[in-house]
Amino acid sequence: MEFTDQAANLRKLAYSRNEAGVAVLEPEAQPNENIAETPEATEDIATSQETATRVIAVTSGKGGVGKSTLSVNLAISIARMGKKVLLFDGDLGLANVNVLMGIIPEHSIYEVIKGKKKIEDIIISTSYGIDIIAGANGISQLANLTEAQRDEFMSAFGAVGGYDVMLIDT
Repeated sequence: MEFTDQAANLRKLAYSRNEAGVAVLEPEAQPNENIAETPEATEDIATSQETATRVIAVTSGKGGVGKSTLSVNLAISIARMGKKVLLFDGDLGLANVNVLMGIIPEHSIYEVIKGKKKIEDIIISTSYGIDIIAGANGISQLANLTEAQRDEFMSAFGAVGGYDVMLIDT
């Protein structure tokens, strides 16, 4: 009888290492070689990938598991690789990225949602080489935005440019 659980698969992988100690992984299927039909299409794809902002959301179904700590450290690590990074504290009820970074923000996302500030006005440049958008603590209204407020916020957030990577801590 052969077990095919995860541990069995890991054992099989460990036994398949070559002499250099590197696992040899065989693809299950051949990749599709016709992704781009023409050289022009390939250039368009490459150009769009170079200029597009990557968006990474760090999320979990449970609180207190280290999402904010991971988000801050990931943002700093990416910035150290020479990328321009924006970290948005998207935990609208219990924001703490600014606390982890030792920053007391003058403004928060709450003011953008209320129409008092533009999103560009609340971006904070840090000594860690990243920019942040601070969330707002303890404001229950943020969890219950109207559809119009959500649309306005998404539109403002989508207009922020000039970053290689945007991290969203949820």
